[in-house]
Amino acid sequence: SIEVNNITMLVNYAIENMRFGQAVVVDSEVRIVTILKAITNLRGTAKTEVDVILEIKGSKKHALKGVIVFLYQFK
Repeated sequence: SIEVNNITMLVNYAIENMRFGQAVVVDSEVRIVTILKAITNLRGTAKTEVDVILEIKGSKKHALKGVIVFLYQFK
């Protein structure tokens, strides 16, 4: 888990390249895997790109995959 301190604002800026692999059947077990792909300093604002994969237990194909972009502004 990641803890971020001294934030004045957090913006869910974008969802990029989101692809749906297959539907999730009711009562299926799923897990989300996140990987911090990049952090960029934008003069006082930090831009992060997080890879996201939603996996379905027992399936080789994922439910969805994409990149979520967040903007963090600090004190």
